Amino acid sequence: WQASGEGKRAVQGGCYHRSRSHVSMPLGGETCLKNEIETKKSFFGERAHSWTDPLAKEEKRELLGKILQLLQLPSDCAILDLCSGKGAALPLLKARAGKKGLIVAADIALQMLHGAPSLGQLPLQANGYQLPFEDSAFDLIFCMAGLAHFKDPRRALAEMVRLLKPSGEVAVIFLSCSEHINHIHQHIGGPVHR
Repeated sequence: WQASGEGKRAVQGGCYHRSRSHVSMPLGGETCLKNEIETKKSFFGERAHSWTDPLAKEEKRELLGKILQLLQLPSDCAILDLCSGKGAALPLLKARAGKKGLIVAADIALQMLHGAPSLGQLPLQANGYQLPFEDSAFDLIFCMAGLAHFKDPRRALAEMVRLLKPSGEVAVIFLSCSEHINHIHQHIGGPVHR
């Protein structure tokens, strides 16, 4: 799905109302949230050294490049790469951000960010439910294959919408079919098992 402009945004079959300072939605228990965050930091941190590049195949890089060209972004824009992992999409995002653009590569596991290419992005270890930015900070919120790792994806989507500039766009992208992703999650176990 894609979000843009002010007002209501479609989110996996539901709608959230966005005002300038607030996204209306129910929030889960903070203890459960803290446990989820700590579990995922450990899980992804331990696997960072062997994490595979989701854009290793040329056709996937080309497809993502075409998708990014469809987005209506200003020159020298601000991009948040949420669930950046080892930064596979950073070269393509850098090309879209422009020479003076800003890219923040955020991931829950610091070890993942250490494996990212250095393209001038700002690395940030953070959870996608509570990001340390003011409202309307980014022209593009980009999340490739990461939404499936959130126990409460609606809450993560609401945080993305909070950070979005009024004319900005959200791109939640999966370059593999759901059967393939489900197969991986069933075999990897841990906090991504669904």
